[in-house]
Formats: sequence, structure tokens, C-alpha cells
Amino acid sequence: MSDKILAARAAKRTQVFGIVSGALIALYGLVISRDHITHVGHAIGLNDLEAKTLFIFIDFVAIYGKLLTSKRLKAKTRKIGYGFLAFGGLASLTCNVASGIIGGSFGAATYGAFIVAIVAGLEYSVANTLAEAEAVAMVAKTVAAAQLATAMAKAADDMAKAVAIAVAKAEQSLRATLAKEQDDLLAEAERATREAAAKDAAIRADRERAAREQELAAQLAKAEAERVALAKQVATATATVANAPKPVAKKPMANVANEDEVATATATGANAPKPVAKKPVANVANEDEVATARVANGQASAVAMAILATDPDMAADDVIRMAKEQGGVVPSGRTIRRAREKLAKAAA
Repeated sequence: MSDKILAARAAKRTQVFGIVSGALIALYGLVISRDHITHVGHAIGLNDLEAKTLFIFIDFVAIYGKLLTSKRLKAKTRKIGYGFLAFGGLASLTCNVASGIIGGSFGAATYGAFIVAIVAGLEYSVANTLAEAEAVAMVAKTVAAAQLATAMAKAADDMAKAVAIAVAKAEQSLRATLAKEQDDLLAEAERATREAAAKDAAIRADRERAAREQELAAQLAKAEAERVALAKQVATATATVANAPKPVAKKPMANVANEDEVATATATGANAPKPVAKKPVANVANEDEVATARVANGQASAVAMAILATDPDMAADDVIRMAKEQGGVVPSGRTIRRAREKLAKAAA
């Protein structure tokens, strides 16, 4: 608490005490002045009521004039107040002095003048004290207003700081929230991208698988067709082998009666070829050997393919053994190998 406020409070207590004391003394002086004025009223021939109420038009006029001299009023009003104050003060002083003279006592006259002077001084003192009290109150109000302004400024500053801190926290929280939402959106976008890529890859894989399946189906169909054709060829070869004539043993040329005998021996069987054209006897041996070799090679290849068709991994010895059991042409190892290659190529 400031020194000005303490001083103002002390002055206020002193002023209150002075005002109360002065008011009491002035009131007592007014009572004595009333008696003196009433005495003068009787002396000048007024009746009892008029004499007793004469002080109202003297002392109270002076008091009313004193109130009109306040600085809060206009100058014209204050001028009227000073007139009432002068009239009432002089009339009161005259009556109080005259009362002592009428009573034949110089001391009473002096006492009356003293009473008027004391009352006037107390009135002046009380008025000034009230003015000072108002000034002190104004100072106190000014100090209180300054303190209030300081407190309000400090509160405003604190509020501004609190608002700034709250705004900063809210901004930080908002930025963190936006950053998190952005990260979530990016993660969602990446996940969607990965899912789309996975779907595209799955679609491409399905398409490639379907294409491979179609290609494989085509290859299987082709292989099936080739297998059917090969089966037909094997069946034809088997039938040819079954119906092929047994090779005849060569006879010495000396034992051959003529070319018709050779042709007839070669054509033995249900599907025997037609007799070959007659050629000179000198070429019969060579042509017979060539024809017999060609027929034997074709029959051996057909026999080997027919046997390998049942078991492509059959050993060559087993193929030869089965050919011997069938009583047909026995293929050689080279013929069996070529037949196996043909079957593998047809299967591929």
C-alpha cells in the first residue's frame, strides 16, 4: 500500500474529527447567538414568537449564504451567496453585541462578538476541511484508479500471454493433428497403390495363366491329334507286319527255273505286292536283294515302332526278343533307336 493512501486515510480521520468537533461548537454558538438575538427582538418590541424566530432570518441566512459560495456553483450564484453571508454575519454580530450593551454589560457585548467570530471561523474551517476531504478523496480515487488501471493492464498482459500460450499450444496441436492425418493419408495412398499393383499383377498373372493354359490346351490337342495319327500309323504298321510275307530264303541261281518263280515266292501272303516287271536274268539277283532289303527295313522299323508304342522305355534286347516271339522281322539296334526317336518326336 502506497504512502499517499496511508496519508489520505490519516487526513480523512483528522478531518472527520475536526468537522464533528467544529459542528458541535458551532451548534452551541448558534444556540447562544439565538438567545442574544431573541433578547434584542424583545428589546425592539417584537412579540415572543417573533423574537424567538428572528435568529432564523439572521444566522440561517448566513449559513445559507455560506453554502451558496461553493466552487461547484456558478459565479453569479456564489456572488449572491457572499451577499447573504455578509448580511447574516453582520446582523448576527450586531445583535450579539447589542444584547450585551442592552444588558449593560461590556463583557456580554464582547462575549457576543466572540461567539459570532467563533461560529464564523468554525464555519469557514468546516467548509475548508470538507473541501480538503473531497480533495483527499479525489486523490485516493485517483490512486485507486491508477492501481486499478495497473492491475487491469497487468491482467490484460497476463491474459494476452495466456492467450498467446493457448494459441501456440492449439497451433502446435493442430499441426501435429494435420501431420498425423497427412501421414495417415499417405499411408492409405501407399496401401491403395500396393493393393492396386497387387490386383494388376494378379490380373496379369491370371491372364498369363489363362494364355498358358490355352497354349497348353492347344499343345495337348495337337499332341493328342499327333498321338491319334501315330496310333493309326502304328496300327497300320502292325497290320502290315502281321500280314507281311515271310522272307524266303535265297536260292542259287542255278535252282531258279525262271523269273516267275521268284516273283511268286515274293508275293506270298494276303497283302503281297504285285509281281515286278520281268527283267533280264543277269539283273535278277541284285534287284531281288535290293527289294528284299527295302522290305525288310520297312518291316523292321514298323515292328520296332509297334513294340515301342506299348512301352517307349523298353530296352532294345526286349524289343528284339518280342520281335522274335512274334515270328516277324527282327529289327536291329539302329532301327530300334530310330523308331524310338520318331516316337519321341511325335510325342513332343
